[in-house]
Amino acid sequence: MYSKSISTPILKCSDTSNSGKEKKEVENQSTRKKSIFPYRQAVGVLMYLMCATRPDLEFSVGFLSRSLENSSEEDIKWLRRWFEEIVKLGPPILQVDNSAAKY
Repeated sequence: MYSKSISTPILKCSDTSNSGKEKKEVENQSTRKKSIFPYRQAVGVLMYLMCATRPDLEFSVGFLSRSLENSSEEDIKWLRRWFEEIVKLGPPILQVDNSAAKY
């Protein structure tokens, strides 16, 4: 994967409001096509990461899950960029305090 990496899978210009949604749907229907990229599985990996190590991904997983059936090329592009960033960062290292708690 050779693409520009990003730190979150959410588009910076994504519009979550309902204004102009119908216009975007018409535009997206023309650009959506079936892809070989396993988008559903990739979002599933994000969900696993969210549950296991990254609770900050909850909104992102929910947002990306909206287009599981009809993922556009733009959705796939942003997801690939985010995965590239995660590969560069590596797994998160959590610091655990092993000291005994006194009550």
